[in-house]
Amino acid sequence: MTWQGDPRPITYTNVGGTIASGGQAQTIACGKGALRQFFIQNPSTASESIYLEPNGSAVIGQSMEITPGTSLWFGPGVIFAGNAPSVIATTTGHRYIAYWGQ
Repeated sequence: MTWQGDPRPITYTNVGGTIASGGQAQTIACGKGALRQFFIQNPSTASESIYLEPNGSAVIGQSMEITPGTSLWFGPGVIFAGNAPSVIATTTGHRYIAYWGQ
Protein backbone atom coordinates (compact mmCIF):
# COMPACT_ATOMS: atom_id res chain seq x y z
CA MET A 1 0.00 0.00 0.00
CA THR A 2 1.37 3.41 -0.97
CA TRP A 3 0.28 6.56 0.81
CA GLN A 4 -0.52 9.49 -1.44
CA GLY A 5 -1.25 13.04 -0.38
CA ASP A 6 -4.51 14.74 -1.19
CA PRO A 7 -4.00 16.20 -4.69
CA ARG A 8 -6.74 18.82 -4.33
CA PRO A 9 -5.57 22.40 -3.89
CA ILE A 10 -5.94 23.80 -0.39
CA THR A 11 -8.10 26.87 0.04
CA TYR A 12 -6.90 29.07 2.91
CA THR A 13 -9.11 31.29 5.03
CA ASN A 14 -7.59 34.17 6.99
CA VAL A 15 -8.90 33.96 10.56
CA GLY A 16 -6.30 36.16 12.23
CA GLY A 17 -7.21 39.22 14.21
CA THR A 18 -6.67 41.00 17.47
CA ILE A 19 -7.46 40.18 21.06
CA ALA A 20 -10.78 41.87 21.82
CA SER A 21 -10.35 41.87 25.60
CA GLY A 22 -7.03 41.17 27.30
CA GLY A 23 -7.07 38.16 29.60
CA GLN A 24 -10.22 36.72 27.98
CA ALA A 25 -10.08 33.71 25.67
CA GLN A 26 -11.68 34.20 22.27
CA THR A 27 -12.51 31.60 19.67
CA ILE A 28 -10.83 31.47 16.30
CA ALA A 29 -13.44 31.14 13.58
CA CYS A 30 -12.34 28.09 11.65
CA GLY A 31 -14.08 25.06 10.28
CA LYS A 32 -14.92 22.15 12.50
CA GLY A 33 -14.00 18.58 11.84
CA ALA A 34 -11.00 17.57 9.76
CA LEU A 35 -9.05 20.54 8.45
CA ARG A 36 -6.26 20.13 5.98
CA GLN A 37 -4.00 22.67 7.73
CA PHE A 38 -4.00 25.23 10.54
CA PHE A 39 -1.37 27.93 11.12
CA ILE A 40 -1.06 30.57 13.85
CA GLN A 41 1.73 33.09 14.43
CA ASN A 42 2.58 35.66 17.06
CA PRO A 43 4.21 38.55 15.14
CA SER A 44 7.88 39.31 15.83
CA THR A 45 6.86 42.84 16.82
CA ALA A 46 4.76 41.49 19.72
CA SER A 47 5.86 42.24 23.26
CA GLU A 48 4.19 39.23 24.89
CA SER A 49 3.23 35.62 24.28
CA ILE A 50 -0.14 34.43 23.08
CA TYR A 51 -1.63 31.08 24.09
CA LEU A 52 -3.58 28.65 21.92
CA GLU A 53 -6.03 26.00 23.03
CA PRO A 54 -6.98 23.73 20.11
CA ASN A 55 -10.20 22.48 21.71
CA GLY A 56 -11.72 24.86 24.24
CA SER A 57 -10.86 27.99 26.20
CA ALA A 58 -7.23 29.12 26.19
CA VAL A 59 -5.63 29.92 29.55
CA ILE A 60 -2.57 32.13 30.01
CA GLY A 61 0.35 30.04 31.27
CA GLN A 62 -1.43 26.70 30.71
CA SER A 63 -2.31 26.48 27.00
CA MET A 64 0.23 26.20 24.14
CA GLU A 65 2.52 29.23 24.38
CA ILE A 66 3.48 31.05 21.20
CA THR A 67 6.28 33.51 21.95
CA PRO A 68 6.85 36.66 19.85
CA GLY A 69 8.10 35.81 16.37
CA THR A 70 7.15 32.13 16.51
CA SER A 71 4.32 30.07 15.07
CA LEU A 72 2.55 26.74 15.24
CA TRP A 73 1.49 24.70 12.24
CA PHE A 74 -0.82 21.70 12.33
CA GLY A 75 -0.47 19.58 9.22
CA PRO A 76 -2.90 17.60 7.12
CA GLY A 77 -5.73 15.86 8.88
CA VAL A 78 -5.79 18.02 12.01
CA ILE A 79 -9.14 17.71 13.74
CA PHE A 80 -10.62 20.32 16.02
CA ALA A 81 -13.43 18.21 17.43
CA GLY A 82 -16.20 19.68 19.50
CA ASN A 83 -15.01 23.19 20.26
CA ALA A 84 -13.30 25.71 18.01
CA PRO A 85 -9.73 26.66 18.95
CA SER A 86 -9.23 29.76 21.07
CA VAL A 87 -6.46 32.25 21.72
CA ILE A 88 -5.66 34.54 24.64
CA ALA A 89 -3.14 37.28 25.46
CA THR A 90 -2.80 39.69 28.36
CA THR A 91 -3.16 42.85 26.28
CA THR A 92 -6.28 44.05 24.46
CA GLY A 93 -5.49 44.68 20.78
CA HIS A 94 -2.68 42.09 20.59
CA ARG A 95 -2.50 41.04 16.93
CA TYR A 96 -2.13 37.44 15.77
CA ILE A 97 -1.96 35.82 12.35
CA ALA A 98 -3.97 32.65 11.65
CA TYR A 99 -5.09 30.64 8.61
CA TRP A 100 -6.95 27.39 8.19
CA GLY A 101 -6.94 25.33 5.06
CA GLN A 102 -9.62 23.10 3.64
